[in-house]
Amino acid sequence: MNRTGYFTRAYRIARIAIHVLYAVILAGLVYPWLPKMAGVRIVRRWSAGMMHILNIQVRVTGVAPDLSAQNVMLVANHVSWLDIYALNSVRPAQFVSKSEVRDWPVAGWLAYKTGTFFIDRAKRHDTARVNHDM
Repeated sequence: MNRTGYFTRAYRIARIAIHVLYAVILAGLVYPWLPKMAGVRIVRRWSAGMMHILNIQVRVTGVAPDLSAQNVMLVANHVSWLDIYALNSVRPAQFVSKSEVRDWPVAGWLAYKTGTFFIDRAKRHDTARVNHDM
C-alpha cells in the first residue's frame, strides 16, 4: 500500500473510532433523557455521519416513511452491518437482532441502548416475546 493509501485508511479509522466514541457518549448520557423525536433525529444524523465517513452514498428509491409516522414496520433482510446505518440514515428504526449481538463489545451495548429487540433464535417461542415487546 502506498503512503497516501495508508494515511487515508488511518485517517478514516480514526474518524470512525471518534464517531463511535461520540455514539457511546450520546447513548449513555444523552439519548435516554431525550424526547422520542429528538432521539430519532440524533440516530439519523449519527448514521448519516457514519455513511459520510465511510464515503458511502445512500440512495432512496420510492418514498421513505416520514419521521413522524407511527406504527411503521420495515422488513429488510440485510446483508451487512452497514445496512443498519444506511437504513437509519433515512428513517431511524428499532431493529430485531439475534441475541448474540447483545454480547458484542460496544456494538451490542449501543444496539441495546437504542432499543434493539434481541431474539434467541434457538428458542422457537421467543418470537412471541419479541412480538409482544414490539
